[in-house]
Amino acid sequence: SGWVVGYDLEGGDVASHAFIWDGSSMRGLTPFHDPRDSYAIAINTNGWVIGEVVNVGSFLWNGSSMQDLGALGVRAYALNASGWVAGSRGSHAVILNGQGIQDLGTLGGNTLGTAINASGWVAGVGYLSPNVPVSGASHAFLWNGASLQDLGTLGGTKSEAVAINGSGWVVGRSTIPGDTAFHAFVW
Repeated sequence: SGWVVGYDLEGGDVASHAFIWDGSSMRGLTPFHDPRDSYAIAINTNGWVIGEVVNVGSFLWNGSSMQDLGALGVRAYALNASGWVAGSRGSHAVILNGQGIQDLGTLGGNTLGTAINASGWVAGVGYLSPNVPVSGASHAFLWNGASLQDLGTLGGTKSEAVAINGSGWVVGRSTIPGDTAFHAFVW
């Protein structure tokens, strides 16, 4: 419906503030009445918003009230039309679906869900072994509601999922042999 979310600096303030713009006016979202930096990450078709308060955690705004996802240990990265949130909790990718938090597992190391479709399928990225630094091998994954599937790479050591559509098609980027460049992929 043409709505936009993001963050801005209000009146010369040094802290950023999450906002929602409905096409005619901008409304500030001040999660938990916290004056620290906040930003909105995504909005769904119902106007629900996920975002982050720096050094506090993620939030879900349903149009009238704010839920503290950080208190649940959830870091939010994506939101679908039903209000389901994909993200991470500790070192595992998770879905928060109104009935609780569902652990999606790992590929051996840390995982995080970066995209979710209307069916609740999640795409994301996972490290292949524990205790791997950020520069370590990582692969895109797809969770189809039942199991976590490693999507591999285009010959390099890294890939990550960026989006998933209603048919379960995943798009992202992957390194090629030698890790010399990233190329887009569709799976």
